[in-house]
Amino acid sequence: MTLPAVVAVVGLCVGAIGLAGQQLRLSSAVADAVRFEARGDASPNLSQRLGYHVRVSSEETGDFVCVRATAHPASAILAAIEIQARACTLRNDL
Repeated sequence: MTLPAVVAVVGLCVGAIGLAGQQLRLSSAVADAVRFEARGDASPNLSQRLGYHVRVSSEETGDFVCVRATAHPASAILAAIEIQARACTLRNDL
């Protein structure tokens, strides 16, 4: 009787660990994208880099450039969870 509950809990824990890894990958990709934006270069395609659909938006506030990305990288029961990452840096006007 308790075996299905244990299997479900273990499955959710493994899924959560995978989701945390995806969050780290998204944060790293956004940090790279904001550096490209600050230099005035074309931002890399995050969806292609990460392997799932990512919505990206950028904004400029004064001397700062910010990039925000939102994604639903998980499948099955964790697909409803949305992850986000945001990074800002000073504009690099050379």
